[in-house]
Amino acid sequence: MNNTKDRSINKLKGLKTSQPKFGSGLEIKILEAEAKPLNDLTNEDLRILIGQNLHLEIIIPIAIERLQKNIFSEGDYYEGDLLKAVLESDMQYWKNNKDNWLIVHNLFNDSIKLLKKYNISDDIKKQWFDSYQIFKNIHHS
Repeated sequence: MNNTKDRSINKLKGLKTSQPKFGSGLEIKILEAEAKPLNDLTNEDLRILIGQNLHLEIIIPIAIERLQKNIFSEGDYYEGDLLKAVLESDMQYWKNNKDNWLIVHNLFNDSIKLLKKYNISDDIKKQWFDSYQIFKNIHHS
């Protein structure tokens, strides 16, 4: 994967850069992210693509690397919003990618004390743990 990080999603998937059809802010952000070299993707780009379940096979490993460095990696909303996006992403992806599931599962488990005591709203903490309960059951059912 390291030798591909200077290429964009569009290049990796053989897609042409397209123009917005609807002109929504979300659509424009997705198209911009798809055209950027993977090295240049921001946490917000990752959060948006993952939130839309786009290109997960390319994006999830990058998100995992970032979460391993900082579980509180932040897009535009709050610390830990990338973690929440990963935990809530397409269940079928995780069923088909148990190795990556296991990495995220272990990362969350190893960080439980840190997540619980982190100085952030109880509502956000509840979202992390609720999302994790569902995520955890993908391979523990």
